[in-house]
Amino acid sequence: MADDIIQLIPRQQQVDDDEEANTTSPMDVSYDISLPAQHTYLGDDMEDLTGRTVFEEDSIHTVPVLTSHDVILVPGQILPLQIFRPLEISMMRRIIEEDRTLGIIADGITARANQNKKPVLGTTAEVRSYKEETDDLSGVSTLVVKAEGRQRFKLLSSRRRTDGILTAEIKILPDDPTPDVGEVARLQSLNRFRKPSKTSVGTLGRYGFAPLTQWPAWVYLQYDAEVLVDRIKSELSEWTENFATLRFPEDPGKFSYWVAGSLLLDDEVRLEMLSYDSPVQRLRCELGILRECVVLTCKECRSKVADRGDVFSMSQQGPQGTYVNPHGYVHEMITVAGRTLTPTATFTR
Repeated sequence: MADDIIQLIPRQQQVDDDEEANTTSPMDVSYDISLPAQHTYLGDDMEDLTGRTVFEEDSIHTVPVLTSHDVILVPGQILPLQIFRPLEISMMRRIIEEDRTLGIIADGITARANQNKKPVLGTTAEVRSYKEETDDLSGVSTLVVKAEGRQRFKLLSSRRRTDGILTAEIKILPDDPTPDVGEVARLQSLNRFRKPSKTSVGTLGRYGFAPLTQWPAWVYLQYDAEVLVDRIKSELSEWTENFATLRFPEDPGKFSYWVAGSLLLDDEVRLEMLSYDSPVQRLRCELGILRECVVLTCKECRSKVADRGDVFSMSQQGPQGTYVNPHGYVHEMITVAGRTLTPTATFTR
């Protein structure tokens, strides 16, 4: 997580009044917010792969697994990798030649899950583009990969082959379709008179079936996926001032994954998101976090880093993005427009 890898150290700055006055003038800077999602720092000579591999829900497969990167990957999230280890390079070559799919499990997750008697969860990743480079002086090979999270899975068993590659037997977890609120109680013959939730969520047009059930209309409103998406968008608009520039999926299920990958969440919270089969349950959890989270703090010293309104999205894909440095370490980062360090502030959630 980003709060695990970034250590913020307060630094005293002394400026006189004249210098401070000169530095407060606004300056317009042009920046292409589509660049971060493209990971152009990896090079523009990567070979793109076409096609897509999708496993059937509840099916069982054996896939190679990477566990050396401390990232909780969610479906739809881009994962950049720079691989130096010969064993992992050999594994990735084989993956690219076959179905281009591997499993991603964050390092340390298996031990914590076994300790808490919880299932080990992960996400399949599909290689979208790659390139291999060899240093002329040292002869060391590097494999650069851009992969995309695809489907959630539960780890059934794992073993290390004689060549050192870790393989795992996994079960693909299902993604439940977005439920139609009140489908059981509603008279099918009256469907043509229904109104979309965005036009009148509180009228009898959409929740007219409520008097036929034991629950009032406002209860069904809490579990309407379209309403939850609109409420999350409203909360996100308070998090980042350039919310209008973001691009996110309209499907409630894919949108819930986008939110999980864009928020600065603790590993345990993000794993909990992966455990939900229902997009409505995931959206409700995310909405609760957005409403209760007030400030961002350092995980170690609990000092306040920024208010949630200071978060500034440098990418069309969302306020948080992944980045792999030249040494192969993957970071998740956010940008804030200002910073305030106070030793007594806490993370409110």
